[in-house]
Amino acid sequence: MTTRATADEATAQSFTVVGIGASAGGLEAISELLGEIAPSCGMAFLIVQHLSPFRPSLLPEILSKHTSMPVIEAADGMAIEVDHVYVIPPNKSMSIAHHRITLQPRGETLGPPMPIDDLFDSLASDLGTNAIGVILSGNGSDGALGLQAIQGGGGITFAQDTASARHSSMPLAAMGLGCVDSVLAPRDIAREIARVGRYSRHALDELESMGLETDPGDQGLRPLFRLLRNACNIDFTYYKRGTVQRRLSRRMALREMTSVADYVALLGSDAAETLALGRDLLIRVTEFFRDPATFDELLRTVFPRLISDHDAPPSIRIWVPGCASGEEAYSIAICLVEYLGERLAGTKIQVFGSDVSVDALETARAGRYIENIARNVSPERLERFFVRDGDHYCVKKSVRSLCTFARHNVATDPPFSRIDLISCRNLLIYLDPMLQRTVMPLFHYALAPDGVLMLGPSESVGASSELFSVIPSVSSKLYSKNPSPGRPRMGLPASTVMPQSFVSARPLDGRREVPTRAELLRNEVNRMTLERYTPPSVLCDEELNILEFRGDTSAYLANPNGPPSSSLKRLARPEIFLAIDEAVRRARREATVIRKASLRLNTSGSVASVTLEVHPVQIAGVPGRWYLIFFEAPAEGVTPSSRPGREPLTNFVAQALRQVKQQVKQQVTRQPERGAPSGKDLEIARLDAELEGSHRHLLAILEEHERAREDLRASEEELLSSNEEFQSTNEELETAKEELQSVNEELTTTNDELRYRNHELKTANDEVARARDFSQAIVETMSEPLLVLEADLKITLANRAFYQTFQTSPDKTIGTKLYDLGNEQWNIPALRELLEELVPQRTSVRDYQITHEFPGIGLRTMQLSAMRIAWPAQALILLTIADVTQQHQAFGRLQSADQQKDEFLAMLAHELRNPLAAIRNGLQVWERDSADKETQKIARLGAQRQLDHEIRLVEDLLDVSRITRGIIILKTESIDLVETVRRAIEAMRPEFEAYAHEITLAFPTGVLPVNGDAMRIEQVVTNLLGNAIKYTPHGGHIRISIERYLDDAVLTVVDSGIGMTAELIPTIFDIFVQAERSLDRKAAGLGLGLALVHRLVGLHGGDVRAYSEGPNRGSKFVVRLPAMPRGTVAEEPVHVALHSIPSLGAMRILVVDDNLDALESSAALLSIDGHEVQTARDGPSALLCVEQFKPEVVLLDIGLPEMDGYEVARRIRSMPGQHDTLLIAHSGYGEEEHLQRATQAGFDHHLIKPADLSQLSALVALCRERRVR
Repeated sequence: MTTRATADEATAQSFTVVGIGASAGGLEAISELLGEIAPSCGMAFLIVQHLSPFRPSLLPEILSKHTSMPVIEAADGMAIEVDHVYVIPPNKSMSIAHHRITLQPRGETLGPPMPIDDLFDSLASDLGTNAIGVILSGNGSDGALGLQAIQGGGGITFAQDTASARHSSMPLAAMGLGCVDSVLAPRDIAREIARVGRYSRHALDELESMGLETDPGDQGLRPLFRLLRNACNIDFTYYKRGTVQRRLSRRMALREMTSVADYVALLGSDAAETLALGRDLLIRVTEFFRDPATFDELLRTVFPRLISDHDAPPSIRIWVPGCASGEEAYSIAICLVEYLGERLAGTKIQVFGSDVSVDALETARAGRYIENIARNVSPERLERFFVRDGDHYCVKKSVRSLCTFARHNVATDPPFSRIDLISCRNLLIYLDPMLQRTVMPLFHYALAPDGVLMLGPSESVGASSELFSVIPSVSSKLYSKNPSPGRPRMGLPASTVMPQSFVSARPLDGRREVPTRAELLRNEVNRMTLERYTPPSVLCDEELNILEFRGDTSAYLANPNGPPSSSLKRLARPEIFLAIDEAVRRARREATVIRKASLRLNTSGSVASVTLEVHPVQIAGVPGRWYLIFFEAPAEGVTPSSRPGREPLTNFVAQALRQVKQQVKQQVTRQPERGAPSGKDLEIARLDAELEGSHRHLLAILEEHERAREDLRASEEELLSSNEEFQSTNEELETAKEELQSVNEELTTTNDELRYRNHELKTANDEVARARDFSQAIVETMSEPLLVLEADLKITLANRAFYQTFQTSPDKTIGTKLYDLGNEQWNIPALRELLEELVPQRTSVRDYQITHEFPGIGLRTMQLSAMRIAWPAQALILLTIADVTQQHQAFGRLQSADQQKDEFLAMLAHELRNPLAAIRNGLQVWERDSADKETQKIARLGAQRQLDHEIRLVEDLLDVSRITRGIIILKTESIDLVETVRRAIEAMRPEFEAYAHEITLAFPTGVLPVNGDAMRIEQVVTNLLGNAIKYTPHGGHIRISIERYLDDAVLTVVDSGIGMTAELIPTIFDIFVQAERSLDRKAAGLGLGLALVHRLVGLHGGDVRAYSEGPNRGSKFVVRLPAMPRGTVAEEPVHVALHSIPSLGAMRILVVDDNLDALESSAALLSIDGHEVQTARDGPSALLCVEQFKPEVVLLDIGLPEMDGYEVARRIRSMPGQHDTLLIAHSGYGEEEHLQRATQAGFDHHLIKPADLSQLSALVALCRERRVR
């Protein structure tokens, strides 16, 4: 139980918002996740990726390629809409409030920026159960605390699994906090989000329909509370209903359930799910120094009230109920340490943190937290109170030793006592008002007279206002304890889970009244009397676990080292524990009060005598026993020399045994005298014998202990001896070190002498001149210009390549400073600064490029590299110059080509999608029963036109590919250019009419023969006409002329369209080039038509040129082809009208295709023509059908699974009786090599997809006619 109210109290929103956080390696994961989300999922997505703050983000553009939902860069104040994706902009922190995005500059923070935590915190606060958090690949721990907040607010949480995450630190950090519901790969997370979103809404609707908020009898949830009570030992009956409802809907969504009854049935058979629900109900969201104003109030108001300005009290006791993982308790302890300063040494600080969650308490005791706490903890506090441990911070022992953590239920367990400050922030809001009225008197009892109660901003003392008074405060709710006439009534609800034996016989029905002033006064007097005259005591169970402390027990109990404990076995002082243990066992066995007197206790340098009494406690009709142990004050002190620790241990044990015997004898003496020993006398005698045996056993143990001590002494002597040996060895090592230092000094002296002699030899060496000549020869043979400069950039040497490249001479170069050369083309400030700093700074220059107009050689791009070289007289600079103009230009062309490719791909997507949209719309109109026949006909014809357009686009792409690869083959013959152009015009007539263009023809009489491929020449004309039609406004004029000029046939197409700029004309025949490049242009196309024209004309030995007087002044295209000699007769083209051949009766036809839609549509059309049709989807099925069906015609796809169409055709041809079967290949592969392979495999015909089914029918009919003849 803990701390955050805002998430649970958030108003339910109408749709779910998914927050996604990622860092290194997260882009791939985000793309994969979004690619699996349906575009109409009914959710919104907010994405935070760790971005560079210094450059714009391309994340929206990248992610938009993986989802059809709009991907938007978030803006401040933007409203969140469903089915949208919002991406954080660079250098911003993004959060939401009231379904609107809030952006703030990332700015300075206490620790490293945690933008994912910021978003997740706001999702938890604003949306509650409608929030989903996802952590993907990344380094660090950003998002872990935010994911914990989402889960605490009732939302669903996911993390990417380590197998798919490129960097798993962020997912592992969230998993380490135990706040991840599912660990999955990104694709599986996407599917799970969609599934959970559906079930969460249904579950919440059913819970709201049950009216839990108005069900005081808990009829709907009573079985569920009973199961939770049995499994978790915690009763949630008086938990606030809104919280229960949200947590329950969360668990039901995770288990894919919408019925509460079904979920309760699941809990009855699934203990793990029951525990998971219990953990969900225990809110664990907290943080260090949460609400900083509260801690300022502690320093300003609370601590000065508890602590004098001059003297600190001997002890300060603080209780933090519902402490969760301990951040609140440690924060208060740190503040108190800072406040006390030098007075800390004289003050005993005890901070008690309590919670019902065992897992949370383990974290609190360890004091180890992820690095995200740096968001809330200042660097000074991190340095003083924490130790860095990898990607975690650990609370230092000096603070941990002040804090004790224990499992404690404020609703059932006895409270702490004599508490100076209770910090209970955001705990009461999760409790029903009835349980709040129970808890407040417990806090009143626990507080010291001057104690302070601190509550959260959403909490108050409510109906218990008589117990507390308000302390004026600026930012916190502070209360002081009112004097009470007695102990407040602290009745517990009947269903709260103290051990079941403590349940009251009368259930709490909400009608219990607050104690009157008289009752409070009487109870307070009773309490004061008990504290004044009743000795200190503890209440414990049979396992010696302490349930309640009464009075000051510090003289008899002490906090042990290590983890905090409530066990008497660890807290009791060693001198008296055996007596306590034996007394409790006797009290259990004899069911009577057991008294142990004259026990020796070591207290502050002296030995005191203490008496303890053990009273068995049992409640009629309630199973179990408890024991109340009283400690009577020491009777008298003794001198330090008489302490048991200074006597032989055997005497101490013997004395304890004599005391026990004396008590036994006294007990026997008190018994009435009887003539014969009673059973109790015999029992006492037996116990006396057992004590004697125990005495002997203890003495044996003590003897063994003494022997062990002797062994330890011997070992200690051996260790001392070994230590002396180590010291001796260390002294020898020190001596050896001194000797080595002496040798090193001698070697240094010798080395200096050798260095001096070497210097003399170098000075006297006359090889320097020859070395210079050798270097000069190397320099002269270099093909790249090279200069040697002095520190002031004066040229001392230049090679032949420099003079040749820059067309200069030595007399204009040597002795001249670099920046004065030529027309001062080298006088570049940045270059000059680099070179001038090279010698003093010992730097170098690598691949520095300049572009400049050089005298005699023109515009060039030069790449310079320079380095410092040592020379006897002075340091010099070696400068090399490389002409990289061609590389620079090539790189520019490569960039331009890449840009053209990107533009082409965008246009390709546009051009392919447009016909598909029209086809889809046409099909939908065709399917509507309400559409009349004329509308259906229009839709069908429109879809057919768009399909033909799509086919032409694909054919253009294939043609460009064939030409580029050089595999296109022209089928040349003597053709009439005039007739070819007329056929192209006739084919384009619908387009002319659609644009209402006026056409003017100027053709010669007779024929104009050329040697060419008729189909390709027609393709050239069609592309030119299509280009003129598209780029001429509606109602324009197009003139087409043909003439013979010398030995050329000249085709001219002139339009009155948009024209071209002078810059566009030289590149108009390049691939992907268009006059208009925006995706919203009216003219369709890929920019391939004119490129095809240019290349096809070139293949025919001709050329094509473009002309225009400027924009909006029309264009002219002139094609020149070699004309054949006059008198050459043009061959008539042969056109086989397959569709004109009538069908001559039904035939058996087998259709084979792995595409089900193509298969079924082909079979349906053939069946409509009256044929008997069977189908198969793979090779083996086709072969089996051939054997059984005996088809006359097989329409066979090439790309089949398991066995391709070629192999199927070969096997059919090898089957008996299938030699004359008509085999027709139907494939998307249409290259010449594919046609040859089809023929070799035994096919009779080859149709390219998508083929017109009328062609297929005509082929079948043709085959039938041939066979009939």
